[in-house]
Amino acid sequence: MYFKKTSLMLCVFTSIFTIHSVQANVGFKDVTNEDEVYEEINYLVNLGVIKGYTEKGKTYFKPNNTITRGQVTKMVIVASGNNTLVVNKSSFSDVAVGSELSGYVERAIQLGLFKTNIKGNYRLLFNY
Repeated sequence: MYFKKTSLMLCVFTSIFTIHSVQANVGFKDVTNEDEVYEEINYLVNLGVIKGYTEKGKTYFKPNNTITRGQVTKMVIVASGNNTLVVNKSSFSDVAVGSELSGYVERAIQLGLFKTNIKGNYRLLFNY
């Protein structure tokens, strides 16, 4: 299991930090083609790993935002090519059934990618 987790994280981080050809300009208002990570951001958008934030009809990347454990979970599941689970009952008191991230969280736990705490919480909003 350790090898599986390590391999997955290596693939995700390699995807993030490796230059890839970009098919489309996503058009974040706060990211220009002059930015050092422009191609990597667009690559992750094209994969569906990230979407950005839409405010008043404009899309932003918000590079200075803190990423939560829930967001990281979703990115890892999408980047690894896994599908979400249909959730009828949450395994965690802090992850509501039907919430955007519940299926991603349950899949990540099923795959053994993340640990939980002993209180039955996933700590969805915990900042990395």
